[in-house]
Amino acid sequence: MAHRLVVYTVLTGDVHALGDPFPPGCDGFDRVCFTTDPALRSDAWEVRLFDDHGLDPQRASRRPKCLPHRYLPEHEWSLYVDGRARFVVDPVRILDACAGRGDLVAFRHHRRASAHDEAEEVIRRGYDDERRVREQMDAYRAAGFPDDAGLFAGTMLLRRHHAPEVAAFGDAWYEHVLRYSRRDQLSFGFVAWRRRLAPAAFDGTLRANAYIEWPVVAETERVPADFDPEVYAWLNPQVARSGLSPRRHWVEQGRQQGLRYRRPPRELNRLANKYRSDKGDLYFNAHAYADIYEHYFAELRGKPIRLLEVGLLRHDVQARNPDGPYAEAPSLQMWREYFESATLVGLDIADFSAVPTILDCTIVRGNVENPDDLARAADAAGGPLDVVIDDASHASHHQQQVLAGLFGQVRAGGLFIVEDLHYQPKALEKAGIPKTRDILAAWAQGRVLPSDYLDAKAQAAMLEQVESVRLFDSFDRFGGKLRTDALAVIRKKSGLLGRLRRML
Repeated sequence: MAHRLVVYTVLTGDVHALGDPFPPGCDGFDRVCFTTDPALRSDAWEVRLFDDHGLDPQRASRRPKCLPHRYLPEHEWSLYVDGRARFVVDPVRILDACAGRGDLVAFRHHRRASAHDEAEEVIRRGYDDERRVREQMDAYRAAGFPDDAGLFAGTMLLRRHHAPEVAAFGDAWYEHVLRYSRRDQLSFGFVAWRRRLAPAAFDGTLRANAYIEWPVVAETERVPADFDPEVYAWLNPQVARSGLSPRRHWVEQGRQQGLRYRRPPRELNRLANKYRSDKGDLYFNAHAYADIYEHYFAELRGKPIRLLEVGLLRHDVQARNPDGPYAEAPSLQMWREYFESATLVGLDIADFSAVPTILDCTIVRGNVENPDDLARAADAAGGPLDVVIDDASHASHHQQQVLAGLFGQVRAGGLFIVEDLHYQPKALEKAGIPKTRDILAAWAQGRVLPSDYLDAKAQAAMLEQVESVRLFDSFDRFGGKLRTDALAVIRKKSGLLGRLRRML
């Protein structure tokens, strides 16, 4: 006859060994480990095989975790526990202490209080696909899910799982795990909020409580949470010859050999997507310039550089409030998070007076057609500029006016970057002058291409200071077009002081 309480865990995909988490002398409850491994044996658990339905190990493991009412019909209460936990008390005591709090009890997250913040950490650590996670969080925001709704950890869950509202919650929760991120903590709070279910909380925190110790399995003893089996097999051809699954190969050989198992992080692209900048690869035109920026900016990170960006407005921010003032400056927010020690200055013709002071930057309101406004923006940086980025109107004459006004303010060895050379708005573009892209392509060949806004003499003087001009494509494929030579990175020649500065 089944006990009132069942303690259960799930083990799939060779994640780690199955241990005995129970104190000596525990009794009065059943113990079940669900697995997809027919060879798994345990003296501490009743091992039950379950069908993974062709899912990846992470999503397969969430099936019994989310759906105890389907997998454990003979029990009234279930206590799910992560395989890296160890009980410090008899689980029956946990039931006795907490059953009166509600039909669903969990730990509050010990580090974060927002699913949106947790999602950002999931992306940063490479635990799941960024596109899928951001789609999930965008959908939750659109549904009105508040940032301050709280965050629960899925490490231990006490449920009266046949209670109608808990069973319905579990069904909906698992649907979100299938549809969105496999990281179930991201959907737990939203589904509970949407269904008006208020989980109760265990006393203490996940790492300091009277019920369990967690984690007792070291990260070095398990398949990493950011392990990508397809990338691992691609980078390590010996996996295909071994007859082992990528996960099993990593457990038996790859860990000891230090084999690579994931793509390198794209930190600046993550930040661009976080702030919905089209410099990333997800939102709006999705130029994917951020990867190019990171190639050049990685050596500057952590240094007290001076950066000036011309043009700050994002399309949707302007659409919501055409006349301003604007409270969001997405690219400056991205630069601030990437360059924590930088002096940041923005220049825009629009009113950004509502941007929070917490961003710690200076925003100058001005017009790129006015040399005095360009000079004011440069002066606001407090010294020679390390980086100038022109992301303003993209009209050719405006780009050339910014070059004329700010190129001389960039230090030796510094960078001057012009975005969206492939696109000039018809309403602003002047007829009869060369495209800035053509001028910079000429510079790359050591030539000048005179313009009414940048004459041959001025260009020749500027070209004398240029070390290199490189043109990069945009990844924007809207309308099926290829946007070639869309971004220019101009590096000025380094004097001895500049070369030493780049080495520091």
